[in-house]
Amino acid sequence: MPHDAACHAALAETQEQLVALRQELAAAREQLAVAQQRLGALHHELTHRVKNNFQLVGSLLRLQARRAGNDTAARILNTTVLRIQGMSALHESLYRNRDIGRVELSHYIREVCGRLADSLVDGRDIRVTVQAEPTELPGEYALPLGLAISELVSNALRHAFTQGQGGEVHVSFRREGEDFVLAVRDTGQGIEDRDTVLSRGFGLLLVSSCAHQVEGELEFTEHPTTFFIRFPMAIAAA
Repeated sequence: MPHDAACHAALAETQEQLVALRQELAAAREQLAVAQQRLGALHHELTHRVKNNFQLVGSLLRLQARRAGNDTAARILNTTVLRIQGMSALHESLYRNRDIGRVELSHYIREVCGRLADSLVDGRDIRVTVQAEPTELPGEYALPLGLAISELVSNALRHAFTQGQGGEVHVSFRREGEDFVLAVRDTGQGIEDRDTVLSRGFGLLLVSSCAHQVEGELEFTEHPTTFFIRFPMAIAAA
């Protein structure tokens, strides 16, 4: 019958169109897979080059520190190296995280503290310990926290302990109510009065600036010496 023939013809045409669409879809998927492989390779190459650049800059600064000719300049250069290492650790944390642009903070804190201990403990009986709750933060907030940790831990390792004195530098990160609290505590010889400490040197000015960047404030207590940065948990959702 003519009507049946027309239906069969339409059905055959529809099937041909479906086959063609499946072929186009398969080709598009193959192109997407190739593009993803290329993007992954480019991302890996970029990450590798950035890491090498961090290492190169750090090596040049360490070399310059050895040739500085005076202790003050050498100390400044070596402190800059530690700050660069903190940035390098952040970059590696960003690369490892599947959620691009965010950092798993507990791992990042341990990475920063491990590098500081390797550089500054220098055979002394001083432990650097970390107790941090797993938390993800945007990279723009993780960086100032890493810089603050680098300043406070390195300052404690350099100045808190007398010659031959052992002890501990402890870094903690926890939730309190609607806030996060980052704390760096040492068991060293103690510090001067509050006004003197909070007005002293570029390092603590940098830490205070880092606290403001995460919408927080820098505080400290004595016995034992502890620096705190308290900031709102709401920034984790940014």
